[in-house]
Amino acid sequence: MLSAKTLLRFSALAAATATATTLFAAPVMTRFTPPTNGFSFVNSFVNDMIPALDVRTGGLCGGMSYAALDYFNAHMAIPSQPFMPANKTVLYNYLYARQTDSILSNLDKWAEVELNPGGARNTEFFNWGLQSTARIKELKAKIDSGSPCVLGMKGALGEGDHQILAIGYDMGRYQGNLGAYETDFKIFICDPNYPGKIRILTPDTNRKVYWYVDQYTPSGSQETWQTYFVDGKYQPKPPPAMSNGHYPNDGLAHELVLDFHTGGDDLRGGNDNVNLLLNLMDGTQQVYNNINLGGRWVVNCDQFAEVKLDRPLPYNQIRSAVVSTTFTGGIGGDNWNMDALHICAWGAGFQDMKDVGAKRFTGSDKVLQIPLNAIPTAPGQINTLFFTFVTGGDDLRGVNDNINITVHFRNGQVQTMNNANGGANWANNTTHNVEFDFNRAAAPSDIASIVVQDTFGGGIGGDNWNMNSVTVKASGNGVNETVATAGYKRFTGDDKTLTIPVTIAAAGQANKLELTFVTGGDDLRGGNDNVNGSIRYRNGHTQSFGNLNGGANWGNNSTHVVTITLDQAVLPGDIVEFDLQTTSNGGIGGDNWNMNSVSIKAMGTGVNSVIFTHGYNRFTGDNKLLRMTR
Repeated sequence: MLSAKTLLRFSALAAATATATTLFAAPVMTRFTPPTNGFSFVNSFVNDMIPALDVRTGGLCGGMSYAALDYFNAHMAIPSQPFMPANKTVLYNYLYARQTDSILSNLDKWAEVELNPGGARNTEFFNWGLQSTARIKELKAKIDSGSPCVLGMKGALGEGDHQILAIGYDMGRYQGNLGAYETDFKIFICDPNYPGKIRILTPDTNRKVYWYVDQYTPSGSQETWQTYFVDGKYQPKPPPAMSNGHYPNDGLAHELVLDFHTGGDDLRGGNDNVNLLLNLMDGTQQVYNNINLGGRWVVNCDQFAEVKLDRPLPYNQIRSAVVSTTFTGGIGGDNWNMDALHICAWGAGFQDMKDVGAKRFTGSDKVLQIPLNAIPTAPGQINTLFFTFVTGGDDLRGVNDNINITVHFRNGQVQTMNNANGGANWANNTTHNVEFDFNRAAAPSDIASIVVQDTFGGGIGGDNWNMNSVTVKASGNGVNETVATAGYKRFTGDDKTLTIPVTIAAAGQANKLELTFVTGGDDLRGGNDNVNGSIRYRNGHTQSFGNLNGGANWGNNSTHVVTITLDQAVLPGDIVEFDLQTTSNGGIGGDNWNMNSVSIKAMGTGVNSVIFTHGYNRFTGDNKLLRMTR
């Protein structure tokens, strides 16, 4: 392949020798060069032309040629992105519109070259492109005036039709008269299928086709065309100004580019879209909803989602990415097969960040967590919380009825994991684990509280969820400890939030209580008949614990252990009162409960001591409260 610089030198050399001989005409080049003025991505578009009927077309060669000429004529820098713009982006919409312009403007030309019954006009069409009275005349007029021109290429030997941009020509010794030296004639091309390269189009007089003399297709096959025509109807339009790619060399990521390869089940678009959440090392998050712009991503093709960051970042400060979908599930709900994902950061250059394997997104499997950079963790610091949820007798429905988890730090920062169950159903009496990766390292004592909140809409048909218990374990550099627990909680549309304090005890302090109940000859029914607890501290602060039995039945002569987390670390002696109170209403059918004994143990750092005990107590509708003091 000849470079633009080589062609210009050749042109100068030919001009210098023209006084001595006129055997060779000098090449004539416009100022258009593919590396500078052409697009940097390959024309591999799959166009979703009629989504309802799944009608697709391939390529936007005419649109790319028209658009490149638009930028050139407007003296504007062409977008430098090396990836195809995705469906519904500004650039894609512009290329598609210019593709339409390029076809509609030349319907008569395309109709003319289609009129070739049985190939009877092959030689005629071929010769048109070699005559100075026909196509060469039109071509030279454009190029001689300094203007590149679009060529329509009629495919031959099974090749499809094509549109390319002529940026120069070389007559050599050929006179344009169908005489000698026909193969000296060359047209220098910017082809959307070969970004950054100058292709050389020339006639093959034996086969009566036009082909690239610098043929180097990946398959080794040759692209051939019966003839070409000069698009004399091109009219420039103002192209969109694109800022992407024109970034300072500051070592920062200004965008993320996500290359999604869709497999055998498409992304529908419309209301079924893809969101992106970035967790950053400074503890903050950036949210980008609908990164597919509502567009459909058809099967078995790549689409690039271009995400301009809210602020430029060092590459290594992006902790993780969360890709999630908005699918509603159920009959008619969307599913999407993501066969692969490649993530790059884009600043002054490209930085590969992550390759991700296949994932099928459904209404009940909506979230993909992608770690990108590990966070430095000093001894004693943690980087992950592991949640163990136990569901009771009413399931977490999933799909649109999910839970979010928010961690509150003592310095005021928060970090949220939306849809922690990933849209999945958590069935009755099942256990599920959730990993919550921190954006920054922290000490366990830096965590103030953890909030679990449902997304239920309430009303008839709204979801409810019985969470029997949750245990939160912190993990990091030399740390593997339980930092919070909570017992039974019924989440509803009207009671959506559970706040779990995280209390770290210093030496000699308690941060948990362990309650051991022994039931006698009359059970605690459970359901709506439960037992609540409350604490009063020496400083006057009180703390309540609802439904210590988690709605479960405590049968006759059974023993049950319940652990609760204090919302402040205290000396065991600073817990001065503990109340137990049942919720039974009494009357006919009301529950009674024989509690044979209860023992309450304070637990913490160096603390493991019983602080309250009580023997037999019969709870009834008229005797609901037991108060223990010291």
